Amino acid sequence: MKEQIWAVDKSCEDGSMNKRRKRLSTWFTVVIVAIFTAFIGMFTFGRDVFSSTVAPGVTWGVIVEPALIATALIISLAYYVLIERLESDI
Repeated sequence: MKEQIWAVDKSCEDGSMNKRRKRLSTWFTVVIVAIFTAFIGMFTFGRDVFSSTVAPGVTWGVIVEPALIATALIISLAYYVLIERLESDI
């Protein structure tokens, strides 16, 4: 009969590591959803602000939309770094 070897994930023994992961994931999700909701709300109710010019040929929409994408990317990278640090503590 073959002998089975079971790998035990030490992070799951007490559940504290899973709680930390879930809490971190929840906070990052809340931040991303709040940022995108604010952007959608601004775009819906403040179109005149997005269409106002900052410089010749440059509107607020041209500045805010790439900034939104860059912010989401930075937040995602921060999440990745924090999860990696959390995993390395195991």
